[in-house]
Amino acid sequence: MFKNIEVKKMFKGHIHECHQFKVNIKGNKFAGLLKDREILWFHPHPKNKLNEASIHALELKVQDILN
Repeated sequence: MFKNIEVKKMFKGHIHECHQFKVNIKGNKFAGLLKDREILWFHPHPKNKLNEASIHALELKVQDILN
């Protein structure tokens, strides 16, 4: 379902250091930040296109990749 997850580190070495990620799911592009083990989604939020189980699976996959 989501194989292509792009990740980049932001603010490296600073107090606001975090990871930005981008993912394309069935032609829908989503992006967000992982900071302090919390995912902060950018607009559009995936809840507009995906069901709760898919969002949860995506968040777990992102956390696995980045942790």
